[in-house]
Amino acid sequence: MAVKTYLYNTNLRLSNNFVVSEFRCKCGKAHSTLISTELVKGLQQLVGVLGASKAIITSGYRCPAHDIAVGGNGAGQHTKGTAADVIFYDKQGKAISSKIVSCKAQDLGFSGIANIDSSSRPTRACELKYNLDLIFHTIQMSRPTRACELK
Repeated sequence: MAVKTYLYNTNLRLSNNFVVSEFRCKCGKAHSTLISTELVKGLQQLVGVLGASKAIITSGYRCPAHDIAVGGNGAGQHTKGTAADVIFYDKQGKAISSKIVSCKAQDLGFSGIANIDSSSRPTRACELKYNLDLIFHTIQMSRPTRACELK
């Protein structure tokens, strides 16, 4: 997996729907951003298969300090540039169901997907990662299960 490093002020277009600045760490410090080319390719494909009007990166690259500050261990997939938290919107501007996003993401080869929500209402954000076990909310499945198989 190729991961590229971009300077802080870079605003290069990575694909039709994504630019480097969207993946920038939210810590506020001016440091480089790591982004996997495969992640961007997969996210762009996901926009297409979902028929999404837009995709918003709510969290992309995280420096180790910021990863720890948001509850990570400082060495997770976000710190390697191989993960992004994304909300996809349909043509009417409504967030696409995380169940649909998760299922389509698995079909495209995303191997780790977590729905980030602490309530019982439909989840609006979906965290897409490579090389992790499939996790939904706080329930860990003992075997890989397609998102669309979960009720």
